[in-house]
Amino acid sequence: GNGSGTQFWLDPWLEGEPLRLQFPRLFAICHDPAILVSVAALDEGRNIAFRRSFGPDEVQEWTDLREVVPLPLSQDPDAVSWSLSPSGEFSVSLAYQALCRVPVL
Repeated sequence: GNGSGTQFWLDPWLEGEPLRLQFPRLFAICHDPAILVSVAALDEGRNIAFRRSFGPDEVQEWTDLREVVPLPLSQDPDAVSWSLSPSGEFSVSLAYQALCRVPVL
């Protein structure tokens, strides 16, 4: 989607996990934790502000982050997608099948 309804750091919009968990050092020094994806993606990510300069660990996280964030964004509106379905649409049948595959302890 275009990122206008998705928070860059807080929502699980890539790989099912929020970027704040994937890149904790960058999140710890980001200026706006609630920045939208659409704003963060402007000017190839240069709209993401940080409270201080990067150290070596943050430089590595920034490099890794730039590799996983898809730029430019789509112009389509944001949409919820269910990862257990090839179409991305929820189905009770597929949810039941997924639950049946979970081992019981």
